[in-house]
Amino acid sequence: MMFQPHRSQHRNRLISCTSSIPMGYTWARVRRRSEITSLGAFNFDRFRAVVFDLDMTLTDSHMYPVLGCEWFLKEAGVYTDERLEEYLGHVVARYRNAIKDIVSGGPYHSPYEIIRKAMSESFRDIGFEPDEEMVEAAAKHFRSLHLKLSTVFPGAHSLLETLQGSGKKLGIITNSFEGHADKILEKLHLKHFFSAVVDSGTVRAYKPASEIFTAVTDALGVSSKDTVFVGDEYYADMVGAKSAGMTAVWINIRHRSIEEARAKYGIEFTPDLVVHSIEELSKY
Repeated sequence: MMFQPHRSQHRNRLISCTSSIPMGYTWARVRRRSEITSLGAFNFDRFRAVVFDLDMTLTDSHMYPVLGCEWFLKEAGVYTDERLEEYLGHVVARYRNAIKDIVSGGPYHSPYEIIRKAMSESFRDIGFEPDEEMVEAAAKHFRSLHLKLSTVFPGAHSLLETLQGSGKKLGIITNSFEGHADKILEKLHLKHFFSAVVDSGTVRAYKPASEIFTAVTDALGVSSKDTVFVGDEYYADMVGAKSAGMTAVWINIRHRSIEEARAKYGIEFTPDLVVHSIEELSKY
């Protein structure tokens, strides 16, 4: 069943807090704090390959975490709007922390394992003892919604068509559920554009770890300096791509402050280009 969520102010707050499960300047290329040039100055021609993040870069998947958590709280009989907002905040925070722990050298856990644990522990965070069978069902439903509700962003198909037509090798790297990228690309009729699709399970690593970036350039047969990476998450995508030696394009879809991001992560991870949607990038 497909969902048609009501777009209330409360719902919009929930959507905003799901930013990493798995954004300021308009049309700006950033080199130094004082040097900003127009989007027109950026050119894909000098690159041999373009690699994309999937969720919230090429595909719109913003509703599935909200609806997945909502389903769980309703099944558990504890749903209120306020409780959903609190619960979702805990799930996102626990997800982010788990990824950071793995990137910092901790043992690998699959995206499903991370989400399942986050959903269980977050239920305790809001004052309830979880039924683990219900948690398992909720996590599976959460995962299924990722496949069902992902749609392609406007401009994505035309950009991919242009890049492929100009001889660029195209790839995907994603922290999302193992095996989902291929299924979503197939469903959205985008699979034929990509020569390499790498998810966290492929290399047992998450962005921004270097292994996942190296895996895609190796699969494409290109060097990192000949590759541009496009993604929406600053920590996972911009920090990861710049660390790997790639040129980085930030899809600042949530209109976050780049100055705050630079202050938090360091100016060495400043993206080379900042836009607000894949559609804007497609019109260069």
